[in-house]
Order: sequence, then structure tokens, then C-alpha cells
Amino acid sequence: MDDLGFDARVWRLEQLLVDLPSKDSANNESMYENEGLSERISKLQNELESVLVDDKALRDFVEKYNKHENVLNPMASPFAVEQELLDITTKKELVLAAGEELEAFANQIKQIKALEHVLESSDISAVDDLAIKLRPLEAKHKLQSQALSQSSKNLSQLMENYNGTVNTLSEIFINWDQMLSTLETHVTLAERGKA
Repeated sequence: MDDLGFDARVWRLEQLLVDLPSKDSANNESMYENEGLSERISKLQNELESVLVDDKALRDFVEKYNKHENVLNPMASPFAVEQELLDITTKKELVLAAGEELEAFANQIKQIKALEHVLESSDISAVDDLAIKLRPLEAKHKLQSQALSQSSKNLSQLMENYNGTVNTLSEIFINWDQMLSTLETHVTLAERGKA
């Protein structure tokens, strides 16, 4: 008799990893007598390792689970003992106190369910096809953006040159105006002096 249920647990792992007959149809006594528990566990370990070698997604999950086992495993949680120690009345009070939050959560779930048709619509499913069609346009857009940037630089340079030319001409015209005003003043004085 296995008080801790090791045989049943190992049998369940064997059933998950290896194609075994169901527990009801198998003769448990003869199956357990053939091999010791440690032999069966080592076989299971080898089988699990071979499954992990073949399945990258499962291997990644196991690695991530091992890193965060203390959070994901409810028995490793520091609250596991506290949860077992609470009596039914306290648990009921906790659930009733969180009633509004639970109702809000239930309403959010209903809203999500009601909006699932949006995610399953043909427009959403066509996004991947449209993304493939957009790739050539993205390349053209990049080229056009570069051309626009170069054109903007050229236009800025032309505007600076234009402003410089206008400023230079303005200074020349101002100087000529001053020279003409001075000459006109001299001519007017000279004519007055003759008269």
C-alpha cells in the first residue's frame, strides 16, 4: 500500500509521457511488481528529457516555470499555509468583501465575450494579408522620405541664398539712395549758390 500515492502519481506521469493502458484496464499489481519505483522514475525522467529535446516550446515553458516556480506553484506560496488555516466563516467573509470586485470582473468578462466577434471578423483576419501587401509600400515610403528630406535641405539652402541676395541688394539700394540724396543735396546747394 502506498500511503503517499507515489505509485499513482508516477503511473499518471507514465500515462502522460508514454502510451500506457488506462488505469482501470491495467493490472496495477503486476505492473508495479515488474519494476521498482526508482527505475520507473528514471525511465520517466529519460522520456521527459527526450520530449523536451523535440519540443522547443515545451522546453522554454519548463525553463520559465523553473525560474518562477515559487510564484506559480500554489503549494510553494507563503499564503498556502494561511489559506489552509482560515476557517470557512473567514473565507466566506473574504469572498463577500470582494463581491463588488468579483461582479466587476464578471462584467468585464461578459464585455470581452461580447466583443469576441470583432476579433474574429474578416477585417481583423485580413490584417496579416494587408501587412504583406504593405511591405513594398513601406520600402517606397522610406525612399520617398529620404527624397523629401534631401529636397527639404535643398529648399532650405535655396531660401538662405535668396535671403542673402535680397539683403545684399537692399544694402546696395540703401547705399545708392544715400549717395543720390547726398548728390542731390550738393546740386541743390550749388544751384542756390549760383542764383
